[in-house]
Amino acid sequence: MTEKHPYKVFASHSDTWTIASHEPSIEELHDSIIEELESFSKLEEGWSYGEGGPIPFKVIEIAKKVYKVGSYHINSVNVFPGTDGSILVVFYKEDISIEVVINKDLSLDLTLEKGIGFDYNILLEEYDVRLTRIENILRKYKNYEWMSSGFFTTDTMTRIPGDFEASHSKTPQMMAEYP
Repeated sequence: MTEKHPYKVFASHSDTWTIASHEPSIEELHDSIIEELESFSKLEEGWSYGEGGPIPFKVIEIAKKVYKVGSYHINSVNVFPGTDGSILVVFYKEDISIEVVINKDLSLDLTLEKGIGFDYNILLEEYDVRLTRIENILRKYKNYEWMSSGFFTTDTMTRIPGDFEASHSKTPQMMAEYP
């Protein structure tokens, strides 16, 4: 087992930013993330203040798999090369960040954070996890919006005398937000 470091340096390898004149489609975002991952193989030695080099092909291929599986559930994603030859894939859902590190040895590490910026709490941190575990975590946050209070029938429907009486679902409620 390799030694796990609590902090890794992840940085953007480009000094230029492109501003889109339109809202990109999911397909355009997908293509741009895949292109960005592939570009990590062309990083120069010392790309981050004298550290880092090209990311190995196998790490990039695993990162593509993580991205493809995860983007099915959550489509707000960003990717970062690590100076140690790893890749960080981050999925965002409101104030939740699901971070997956693809290490140089091809192992996967998972961190789940709640909060924004420097004001966050680590909810879960696991090392050497399987892709199925990551997918299960992502699946929990896939349809987070439907659980907001505006989607409850008590908020969106009115009852008229003579309406058909329907029984409540036997599915247990997992999470609810009320205004």
